[in-house]
Amino acid sequence: VKAEVAVGKKIQVLFNFTDTQELYLLTLRNSILVVDRFDEAPKAGVDVTLTMATITWKKLVLSKTKLEKAQILGGPEVAIEGNMSDLTNFMTNFE
Repeated sequence: VKAEVAVGKKIQVLFNFTDTQELYLLTLRNSILVVDRFDEAPKAGVDVTLTMATITWKKLVLSKTKLEKAQILGGPEVAIEGNMSDLTNFMTNFE
């Protein structure tokens, strides 16, 4: 986490992995990232939900450029629910 960029922010992103049936909620709050695993999706508080297979997540994490990330996120392998600006804001807090 880029601590100086994430100060004062609170964003929650839910990752729904379709191939493993796993749900992870990433909460960025005041420069701290908390990761929680859930059996069911939280009912409230989630700003953005990303639904994809774990291989797609790995491609996203390993992509080197913003263009590669944008192509993956904008492609058919990822479903995004919620505000895109919240997702963009969330992703800018990491190196």
